[in-house]
Amino acid sequence: MALLTLGFFGARLAPSSGGAFNAMSLTNPAASRVRYVETAPNGRVQIVLDETRQRTITGALDDQNIRALLLSAAKDPADPGLRVETVDILNSRAQAADVRGALLFALRHDQNAGVRLKALEGLKAFATQPEVRTALAEVLLNDENPGLRTQAIDLLTADSVQGLDRQIVGTLQELMRTESILLLLRAATFAARVGGD
Repeated sequence: MALLTLGFFGARLAPSSGGAFNAMSLTNPAASRVRYVETAPNGRVQIVLDETRQRTITGALDDQNIRALLLSAAKDPADPGLRVETVDILNSRAQAADVRGALLFALRHDQNAGVRLKALEGLKAFATQPEVRTALAEVLLNDENPGLRTQAIDLLTADSVQGLDRQIVGTLQELMRTESILLLLRAATFAARVGGD
């Protein structure tokens, strides 16, 4: 409120000119957001703007500031293209716990199948870790994209019996009751192989 008041009175005390738009440099109105409007007694209109300015930051992926911005961009709800590119960049640092957490979040919650697919690619090397296996089981049971579900089965069963645990067996059994015929056949084939061992 103090800033609005200061802006209001500053505009009143400043000499007005016909070139107000030039003074405000409104070359790109889309980068400005109207925050407050008011009619002045002399019939003129005063508008308070929030203006967005772009700047470029360059740095290494290991730089904490760069990484923090990338982790934030990976969750940007407005731009799936940005999320895909960001997750693709983060995949090379998936060994870091914070990056792996962002990939797991994207795999579980992102609305865009392309983003989830990129996140899955980054997590492939960590498919034996419990939190990743849990996320893969969730994908297997809940994701509506058949390509992602197929890849989840492949990753969960890649280590055959050594990587098999009760949770995965339960997931496969539930899948056999609820999933499409293609995934059902893959799960049945794997279950028969495990039963033989």
